[in-house]
Amino acid sequence: MMKLSAQTRQQLSLQLNTSSALDSGLDEIHLLASEYKEDIVSGDFSKEIKRLFVSANNKRFFSSQISENELLRSEISNMERVISFAINHHKSKFRDSGYPYVAHVLSAGFLLARLGFPKEIVYSAILHDTIEDYHDKKAILNELYSINPAVAWYVFSVSGADTTDSAEKDQMLMRKIEAFSSNTGNIYPKAIKCADGIANLYDVEFMQARDGRSAKERQLRFIRQTENEILPFAKEVDQAGVIRVQKRKEVFSLEEYIKDAITYKLQIIDGDFRD
Repeated sequence: MMKLSAQTRQQLSLQLNTSSALDSGLDEIHLLASEYKEDIVSGDFSKEIKRLFVSANNKRFFSSQISENELLRSEISNMERVISFAINHHKSKFRDSGYPYVAHVLSAGFLLARLGFPKEIVYSAILHDTIEDYHDKKAILNELYSINPAVAWYVFSVSGADTTDSAEKDQMLMRKIEAFSSNTGNIYPKAIKCADGIANLYDVEFMQARDGRSAKERQLRFIRQTENEILPFAKEVDQAGVIRVQKRKEVFSLEEYIKDAITYKLQIIDGDFRD
């Protein structure tokens, strides 16, 4: 997905190793989704995704400060329920890339699982799109609440308004996330939005022409939007110290990861990597 700068490679071995682990996980999710896209609700697909999430949350990967009760491996039954909920909710949707839509939300959850976020935040990332495009929002909220009240709150905090104007919708959502985070002193809605942005970057180059814009115009617009909106959130997440990936004096930087991903995607969009 991305290509780290030479400076990053030389100075931050943890950054390189973590970035590679994140990219490999996203690739595996999309590979699995493609393999099972004709039967995305298959129990085998759920089993493979669950295995990926459990292995992502390997305690040895994190700072020794992480507590055992925050690990997804201790939440197997709830994890299965969350994954199945997402699969069934998004089962008929596909992205412009041709990947099943569920690969996007699973990618967002995987990113936060791999970075050591609490289970409620990982589940919220997996379910972050369940409210937004569903007609009966009250019913979905009740279902999310039955999974975990905190999950319902976090998913609502990152759910956009019902409007056909994409620019207006994005602006309203960013203000909403800012308000939820500021009013509660809670950085997690911004972390979920960062994971959503990174997962979108995975297949940004496949965006098709729409809304009066060419494919490339849409792609570049999304890249700039990520720079203007997601990067500031990532910087705040870094400063909050909630990412658990640490080695000696090194701490993984979400902001630097997104910057490198943007650079790599711009090269693809500009044709530098095309045959």
